[in-house]
Amino acid sequence: MSKRKPNYSWDTSIFVAWLDGEETAPLDQIAAVADEIDSGAANLIVAVTAYSEVLQAKRSKAKMKKFKNFLKRSNVEVVQTSIVIAEKAGEIRSNALREKRKVKTPDATFMATAILHKADMLHSLDPDFLALNGSPIVDGLLIKTPQTLSGQGVFSGFASTEESDEPDADES
Repeated sequence: MSKRKPNYSWDTSIFVAWLDGEETAPLDQIAAVADEIDSGAANLIVAVTAYSEVLQAKRSKAKMKKFKNFLKRSNVEVVQTSIVIAEKAGEIRSNALREKRKVKTPDATFMATAILHKADMLHSLDPDFLALNGSPIVDGLLIKTPQTLSGQGVFSGFASTEESDEPDADES
């Protein structure tokens, strides 16, 4: 079996907790995943929607620069919302309604992006996201709080490399 890098996807709650140092968030786990991405051992898939949800009005210029620089890495794919993603988001919302649940359009867009771009796991701190972990509503997508996959034995197909992708010294 060939080893490959894990593909993570983050919703806005991860970026906000990371940038703002939210004390109630699992900052050590977020940092571990960020370090894995930073080192090039993992990839990150992000819906462009994150740009409209990480608000400048609530963050310093330095935090906004950190956010934007993190998304410029070669192993971070910022995905534009396409018709295919919008249709998948609509499908997720419809499936949720059939189960008497509500999923907001931006949330469905993050989920659709993760599904269509083959994320191994979508990371979130949002209880509404986490409640859909592995659900048929999201095509069985794993939605969990931040955690690395490459270091876990059950995911032995994932590479744990020491490649460097010029990590930014002030990233945490």
